[in-house]
Amino acid sequence: MDAQSITQLRQLGDLINSSIQTVVKLNEASKGELPAKPLFDAQRALLSAAGKLTELVSQPSTRVLEVSSQYFEARCLHIVADKHVPDILAKAGDAGVHVTGIAKSVGIEPRKLSRILRCLCSIHIFNEVLPDTFANNNVSAALVGNEPLRAYILLFGLDIYSASDYLPRTLHDPSVGPSYKVEHTAFQAAANTIKPRWEWLEEKVSVKDLRDGNCGTDGATSAYPGPFGAELQNAVAGKSDDTLVSRPEHAVFGLAMLGGGRVFGKAHLYGEDSQGQAFLRRTLTKRTSRLSLGQAWDSYCC
Repeated sequence: MDAQSITQLRQLGDLINSSIQTVVKLNEASKGELPAKPLFDAQRALLSAAGKLTELVSQPSTRVLEVSSQYFEARCLHIVADKHVPDILAKAGDAGVHVTGIAKSVGIEPRKLSRILRCLCSIHIFNEVLPDTFANNNVSAALVGNEPLRAYILLFGLDIYSASDYLPRTLHDPSVGPSYKVEHTAFQAAANTIKPRWEWLEEKVSVKDLRDGNCGTDGATSAYPGPFGAELQNAVAGKSDDTLVSRPEHAVFGLAMLGGGRVFGKAHLYGEDSQGQAFLRRTLTKRTSRLSLGQAWDSYCC
């Protein structure tokens, strides 16, 4: 570590200590869900300091390798959110639940599920209180009984997740790469459609295509394998193969917008743009408009 980094590390220590004092002092006096502005600023300073601390003290090569594989952590979170694992753990409290019991409830092989949960424990989501015994912590507890937040997590684990796989090729495509049209994105390649995502979300699909993972328009094969786990089971349960149903992603999107409004609405009062979130909550959750998702959003933006 060079002299400049050492100086920054000491300055960072002072910032962390002063911010902690502010959080402790104002946290006790803060009322309601919205923190006081000084408390909000101190919280943000601590979170920023944590990132800077990682930069200063980690081995650079180790750090970039860590970031390069963080899609595993995101995928693990998608899986446990889909299966309502935080709700299962909440019933046992701090004692936790052995992985065999969790596996029986969610239908995943125990040792593989243990690795998924341990991956999340490594980034401080869940606690492993005993070997192969897991409990909620303050972070995972936010998902207990919270369907809007669960939907927001799943939103990023469905077609958007698969679209990210096509982003490198899309950026280098001579036609699609320079385009800003909503029908020229990595999503179209992943979902095998020429439609904008808004229109694709509103399609009807057959139960058979959902089961088979054919998520393109009119049942075309697609790189995106479709919804999984509980969302897929709920969509096809008790229905014949030729039954047409709404895409599960559509309902997930609507509920996720409510979840996003609850999460980010507090910070909006300190300068973030909350108008779009408020608009989507009115349109999607109260169903006050008969416009399609795309038409509704376009009317707001334009």
